[in-house]
Amino acid sequence: MRLGRGLTLPGCRERVLILFIVALDVLWACRAVAADAPAPVKAAELFVQDRVWSAHLMAGAPAWQSMEPVGGGGGLGLLFFGGGRHIAAETDPGGALAGAIMKRGDANKDGVLDAAEMGALAGGLFDRWAAAAGGTAGTLDGGQVAAGLNALLDPEWLTRGAGIPFSLRAAEGKRNGLASLLGWEFKEVPASLTFAGVEYGKVGLRYKGNGTYMEAQKSVKRSLKVDLNQFTKGQALAGVAKLNFHNNVTDPSGMMESVAYHLYRDAGVPAPRTTYARVIVTVPGLHDKQYFGLYGVVENVDGRFAQDRFGTKRGAIFKPATFGLFADLGADWADYKQTYDAKTELTAAQARRVIDLSQLVTYASDARFAAEIGQFIDVDEFARYMAVTTYLSSLDSIFYTGQNFYLYLDPTSERFAIIPWDLDHAFGGIFGEPGDLARLSIRRPWVGRNRFLERLFKVEAFERAYLGRMDQFARTIFKPERFHAEVDALTRAIRPAVEAESKEMAAAFDKSVAEPAKGATSRPAFSFFAPKPVRSIKRFVDARTPSVVDQLAGKSQGMPAKGMGGSWAGRDTGGPGQTLAPSFLAGLKPPEPGRITREQFVTGFQRWFATWDANESGTLTKGELEAGIRKEVAPGKPGAPRGGAGWRATAGATTRPATGAKGG
Repeated sequence: MRLGRGLTLPGCRERVLILFIVALDVLWACRAVAADAPAPVKAAELFVQDRVWSAHLMAGAPAWQSMEPVGGGGGLGLLFFGGGRHIAAETDPGGALAGAIMKRGDANKDGVLDAAEMGALAGGLFDRWAAAAGGTAGTLDGGQVAAGLNALLDPEWLTRGAGIPFSLRAAEGKRNGLASLLGWEFKEVPASLTFAGVEYGKVGLRYKGNGTYMEAQKSVKRSLKVDLNQFTKGQALAGVAKLNFHNNVTDPSGMMESVAYHLYRDAGVPAPRTTYARVIVTVPGLHDKQYFGLYGVVENVDGRFAQDRFGTKRGAIFKPATFGLFADLGADWADYKQTYDAKTELTAAQARRVIDLSQLVTYASDARFAAEIGQFIDVDEFARYMAVTTYLSSLDSIFYTGQNFYLYLDPTSERFAIIPWDLDHAFGGIFGEPGDLARLSIRRPWVGRNRFLERLFKVEAFERAYLGRMDQFARTIFKPERFHAEVDALTRAIRPAVEAESKEMAAAFDKSVAEPAKGATSRPAFSFFAPKPVRSIKRFVDARTPSVVDQLAGKSQGMPAKGMGGSWAGRDTGGPGQTLAPSFLAGLKPPEPGRITREQFVTGFQRWFATWDANESGTLTKGELEAGIRKEVAPGKPGAPRGGAGWRATAGATTRPATGAKGG
């Protein structure tokens, strides 16, 4: 046998060397697949990125079968077409605007508006809309009224402006997200767990996930959540009470989340840690120590996480699901509760902090916003988070879907920090072609309208911090060779566990960790059942880092974020306020068309009240309010400028482009 550089070995020594090399390979594989001793004692020992633990879940057959979610199946129309509810601001301004006016104007919460409430509402709206525009002219024009109406409406009405025909916000008390939108609720059942050879008492077990659950419905490998405290109080594994087992069904490499979370942590962002587990399931009569596959284990964001990262459990943790983060929803926390989905018990002051920031984002002038935003958010931490999220081209995030992140409110500074979550679509994995996403704009990485991000990225202090971090990271942690080395190390660690699932899984894994052929395309957004393309961290970063460097140097503008359905989804439609503003202004009857003073604004509302109170009861019901608004404000009302996508309210006037001009 010749061993390079002309070296040879006799037959016996050759066989010994071969056996030694094979033994090393076997030892490495065993380390990756099973070597669980010693069991972890601390969280830092549990969350080792390239460790593969063994996890054996056991449950009774009735309990296991009852985990199947109830409901579902009736929401596909809502999912793909909005079901009418979330696009009503464009097709039914009476219903949308009446609901918003009733919610904001009904100060005593008796379900009707009286004349005093109507007048107070009008004055308050004018003052806030004028303040947002600078508050110097004492009048509002068409563009300012359009912006004000958008602020008045629930931000979930504005989803079409982002190219998304549905909301991820569930009904009150339900779990936000796609699965809940489709009617699925996950039931927690008693089970037992053996992890790294250590047996634990009765634990809570349920399915988890949204898109990942939908894609794994026909297989046994569904994402799982284990709560060691649910039935045995005080029980923990290495100090951790909740374990998230992610099936990585959207990611053949099984390492997108692991590498992305690691990148956030290296950037100084408080992000979960990860490890891996070979999950075996026993259910009498159904599964006999069946190997379900390799799962990513992701650290839970909870009080223990907060204690570890922020030094205290007294802070508040939220998991928002909204296309209008920090948009004004009113003065009552009840109107924010479902949207912000607090994971901790809130004090009145903590709830109020969300409302105050929402008021600032929605109504403050540019100067006031720039001066005060640093009192509400940790600017440097947000800059770090935005830099990494932009680099990863993660549109299934604050940049588009309005989900997959947590907010942490520090109890001392009263400032918000942001925590990433659910990163299986990182590295340009969804809502666009991989080549385009690798060139995503670093200066406007979000889709459609996003008032919070638009305002934040215009603040000089934030822009300086954000671009500074982008430049720093491009020269350090964004280096492609860093990712190549990490992928190679994880490949050695987890491939044996992947191969144990199936030859098909191993083949897909090998393609995803290698250099795929150029020209691979991304699957269409939300085509859950379409064949998966080859996704490669290596190929993405090889294109992404040079693009970021070129954009920082001014050599490229990058690609705009397009979102679902291609370029049409990224258009700025101006929102429903754009449609409503001309008729709204005309209905108030200002002497000067397209411009109104505060006195005229309040007088117009009072005239509306007197006209719509047909039975002279002294109050308006929601039905009367809807009927009046449909009559006075509906687009296309005779004598008023027509609304729709073909016109745009501009400062000082309401205009419509000439025939053939591009609108909307």
